[in-house]
Amino acid sequence: MDGPRRHGLTAHAGALLVAPLFIAAAWGLWGAGQEKPAKAPEDVQKWTVERHDTTNFPLVGRHRTVPCAECHIKGVFEGTPTACESCHWDRRQDDRYRLRLGIHCGDCHSPLSWKGVRPDAWDHAVVTGFRLEGVHRTLDCADCHGEGLGKAAPDCYSCHAEDYKRVQDPNHVAGGFPHDCAACHPSQTSWEGARNPHLAFPLRGRHQTIECAACHPNGRFQGTPTDCYVCHAADYNGATDPNHRAAGFPTDCVSCHGDGAVSWSGANFDHDRFFVLKGTHRTIECAACHPNGRFQGTPTDCYACHAADYNGTTDPNHRAAGYSTDCVTCHGDGAVNWSAADFDHNRFFVLQGAHTHLDCDACHPGGRFQGTPRDCYGCHAADYNATAEPNHRASGFPTTCQDCHLPTQTSWSQAVFQHSFPITSGRHAGFQCTDCHLTSNFREFSCTVCHTRAQTDSHHGDVGGYVYNSANCYACHPRGTAGD
Repeated sequence: MDGPRRHGLTAHAGALLVAPLFIAAAWGLWGAGQEKPAKAPEDVQKWTVERHDTTNFPLVGRHRTVPCAECHIKGVFEGTPTACESCHWDRRQDDRYRLRLGIHCGDCHSPLSWKGVRPDAWDHAVVTGFRLEGVHRTLDCADCHGEGLGKAAPDCYSCHAEDYKRVQDPNHVAGGFPHDCAACHPSQTSWEGARNPHLAFPLRGRHQTIECAACHPNGRFQGTPTDCYVCHAADYNGATDPNHRAAGFPTDCVSCHGDGAVSWSGANFDHDRFFVLKGTHRTIECAACHPNGRFQGTPTDCYACHAADYNGTTDPNHRAAGYSTDCVTCHGDGAVNWSAADFDHNRFFVLQGAHTHLDCDACHPGGRFQGTPRDCYGCHAADYNATAEPNHRASGFPTTCQDCHLPTQTSWSQAVFQHSFPITSGRHAGFQCTDCHLTSNFREFSCTVCHTRAQTDSHHGDVGGYVYNSANCYACHPRGTAGD
């Protein structure tokens, strides 16, 4: 059985979908309900092709010209098979591909001819994942899969190794080109028109116009470096304006020259990658920060460059005052001169109330800023100790001034004392401080001055541990009521 030679993938289909022809004779297969004789009917000589068409197996195409004996072996009519493969494989075994493409002839072939394969019967792209185009559409299946289709589907190189080896322009073997032909030859029509293999290193700018040999001497392509400096070390070391080597410029050329440059001139150095230029830094000469053309190791912190400015400042004296050496905290990073510095005092101590109107010297005498305390008593110990009404020191008032003198107040007289014992409501409302605090020490108080023993003893007869003194009264009645 010869496979069909058809153009394109269908050619493979014709050959690959070989299956026995629809040649199943059925002289002895009668219509439904008819008795099937064990041997040829007596009037067998009277049978014609047309008469065979009256059975349940009409003769179509090539079957109409096949001698009866081809299907009715040794004159046996009963049990003649009607399935294609029963005659063309079980009996004749005339599939040269030995059923590798399937066992059902009718899936692809018709009784008209072995070569009459249905156009939609075989799709090489769907079945194998490889779409046949161009030259591949004209090949016989055996050209790629061998006689009998015993060869596995090949990759490009397995078929085209000789093409690869004999190419000289460029020499694929010497150049170490990949064996994946489709990477450069996407078309199956011709070897011509190969696309640029520079997928790993896209060619831009000057690289698009130079000769291949400039980067691939002696036709060697494999192992060609893709980093700039390996190819351009001589250019880097020879540059004098500025001197790249002395300045310690990075060897990643593309960081300044880009990947689309057509010449070394016109480089664009992005200073912001290392130090964002703002304010005066945007207008000064490079040499102001990079003396003698030295760029590598240039510091990025303020004081490293401006120590002399810091130490020479007298209004105010930064060094004596202990100012931070982080210049940007007061001068910002966009200043165009040293004046108009803006010190954010709230970063260290929030100025509220009376503090907002004081002169700096009130808290920073002698222009000394470093070490200035931020707790109230650290500055106001003299005020605390000198207060007589009430006497804070004698009364043992806390030194956390903000407990009574809120930070937003502008005067000491605005103090708000939160008395832990209720004196704004109930029976104790309206009392004067001296009614309970008989001395200047406010830690001392007296309950018994009002609550006599005669009054309290009669109410505590059943209270265990009862003692008549002010401390015990407060311990049991912290809210000043009998129910405490």
